[in-house]
Amino acid sequence: MCGISGIISLDKDNTLTYIHTRQLDDMLRQIKSRGPDGSGIDTEADYAIGNVRLKIVGHKQGSQPVKNGKYVFVFNGEIYN
Repeated sequence: MCGISGIISLDKDNTLTYIHTRQLDDMLRQIKSRGPDGSGIDTEADYAIGNVRLKIVGHKQGSQPVKNGKYVFVFNGEIYN
């Protein structure tokens, strides 16, 4: 089982700061037992998202968050093809 956490700023004038990133680190630390094999964080001015990952036997890839252009994905599961 993996764990997902995030912070988002809905205020156009308020951007996330170092304090918000530290809060996300703390949230991920609290759920580390759900995914002790890896973790990842992606931050921009208006969001910070991260996950902890439990690797499935045999899969070497799978680091998250996954960024594809303007989209960032964090999920619990696998994508085939």
